[in-house]
Amino acid sequence: MAAEPQLEVAVDDEHAEPEVASPSGGKDKESGLVLPLARVKKLIKSEPDVKVVSSEAIFLIGRAVELILDEMVARAHASMSRDARKALLYKDIANAVQGWEALDILGDAVPQKVLASTLMQQQKDKERQK
Repeated sequence: MAAEPQLEVAVDDEHAEPEVASPSGGKDKESGLVLPLARVKKLIKSEPDVKVVSSEAIFLIGRAVELILDEMVARAHASMSRDARKALLYKDIANAVQGWEALDILGDAVPQKVLASTLMQQQKDKERQK
């Protein structure tokens, strides 16, 4: 049985405070999240079936969203880099969503762009087959 790869973590000072950016553009000091917990809570409570939500649930949902976004952005960046571009485009995000099975749920929200002429041709082909 092969050993699992070990992650290497560099630690400068064991007693150093974690680096936290300003609230306007970085992580929240208390939660360590980039997304404001109040906003996450507001989104959760916007669901009519949700009456009460614990602070732990708010934190976990916020952290999960951040992890998903991190991975999606990394995949979109890879798509952009493959095309040797410096600008992130819609198609990069769509490729990231389409190429990651965990994001199948977003397939309808972030579809691949299709030219109107292509759709019209597909519609004509369907009509001819009938």
